[in-house]
Amino acid sequence: MLLKLAAKNIFSRKSSFVIVIFISFALAILVAANSVFDSTENGIQSSFIDSFTGDAFVRVKTDSSVSLFGDDTPLLGKLSRVSAIENYQEVSSEILKIEGVGGLVPQLSGIGEIESDSGEDFKIVFFGIPGTTYESFMPALKLTEGKPFADENRGAMLSVSHAEKLNVAVGDTVQITVADGPVQRIRAVTVTGIYDYDLPNPVFDRYVLIDQHTARALLDLHAPVESDEIHLDEDEKQLLNDDFDLDSLFSDENDEVISESSLSDISSQAAEAVSSEEFEKFKESEKEGDDWHFIIVRAASGTSGTSLVNRLNSYFKKNSLNLEALNWRSAAGSSAIYLFWLRIIFNIGIFVVLIAGFIIINNTLVVNVLDRTREIGTMRAIGATKVFISLECMAETLILALISGVIGTVLGALLSYGIDAAKIPLNNDFLVQLFGGERIITVINGTSVARSVLMVLILGMAGWIYPMKAALSVNPVTAMQGGK
Repeated sequence: MLLKLAAKNIFSRKSSFVIVIFISFALAILVAANSVFDSTENGIQSSFIDSFTGDAFVRVKTDSSVSLFGDDTPLLGKLSRVSAIENYQEVSSEILKIEGVGGLVPQLSGIGEIESDSGEDFKIVFFGIPGTTYESFMPALKLTEGKPFADENRGAMLSVSHAEKLNVAVGDTVQITVADGPVQRIRAVTVTGIYDYDLPNPVFDRYVLIDQHTARALLDLHAPVESDEIHLDEDEKQLLNDDFDLDSLFSDENDEVISESSLSDISSQAAEAVSSEEFEKFKESEKEGDDWHFIIVRAASGTSGTSLVNRLNSYFKKNSLNLEALNWRSAAGSSAIYLFWLRIIFNIGIFVVLIAGFIIINNTLVVNVLDRTREIGTMRAIGATKVFISLECMAETLILALISGVIGTVLGALLSYGIDAAKIPLNNDFLVQLFGGERIITVINGTSVARSVLMVLILGMAGWIYPMKAALSVNPVTAMQGGK
């Protein structure tokens, strides 16, 4: 009976239709706006994850904002020396055992200058990677020419943009220089492949992919060698004595003529020295290490990026490892974070506009209840309790909100499909990054729709409480006479 009476009251008043139209329109705008921004989040996320960030990345714990590009601390950010993950083989094998991990690939990062034979040069960030493994790990990376360098070989892969700027093609040589204080390390490497991405993004032109061996040489990453004590005999100690006469080394006394046989003996002795244990230690010190700056991890099917990051960090904490896992946005650094905050600003703007609309709707609900003061007074005079009247008005508000919710959601979905069907192009690079594609794409998200409808219900109920309390506080006789 209560619902029947509420429905009858709704359809008997013209103001109910005005309320439904207002709420439906506001909800339709909210659903359409959310569908656009949900698609931007999905577009940016999938673009970055499939291009170079993965679902998560592992680094050595640090207080700085270190991304795959280095230190991204605002204003002071630069690619400084990044701490390397030690015992990579052991760590990576353990990570692969964690539930939800679909695969991983290691990476080194450095900053330098790249130069071609034509003399063109500019600053870059280089990623030292295992070529074949990395190419298969990043599905958005599409080779347009050549092929990836093998994991154990040397080579470089350039983006189409970099290849055009340097005026190079597959098979040409480029030179990469890294300045480390007064020291400059220079390595030449052959271009084995040129790649592009389905979605153009200036962020993807910030880096060059090179082999791990060249990256280690540029970054001066060598395997640690244990140093032994040096033992000197008496003659060698005499050379370090302050009283030693340096001129005696060049004395003419007892000079001997060096014959061919003597030269042969010296050569034999030199050969023995070359193959000596000391020289083997020297060669050992020049061998590359097996440490990496980062481990890029991809989630297995059915595992979210957030869940993956939590599981990795839980494992590191449990095993007291000085490592931490972060999401794809942290891996991309400032290039993705500023897009995130721009989306937040746009969402806030739309939210403010919609809140203004809901305030108007809320005021309409308040006026609607206050205009029924005489009706409420009459109902109380014939024996209706305050609880019954409150429940009846609450049922009316609930029905109005649900009807408006359904209509608004349908209109919002139609508007979203219309925007998607219009295929509105985006020609600005900034908008391409923000919306995650070359045109506006909409995605209807059930969670966003439910959240919008819930907001309508909450605002509707909030708009009913105060006027109902005020109307019930009026004396029935006064209310019947039209008192407010």
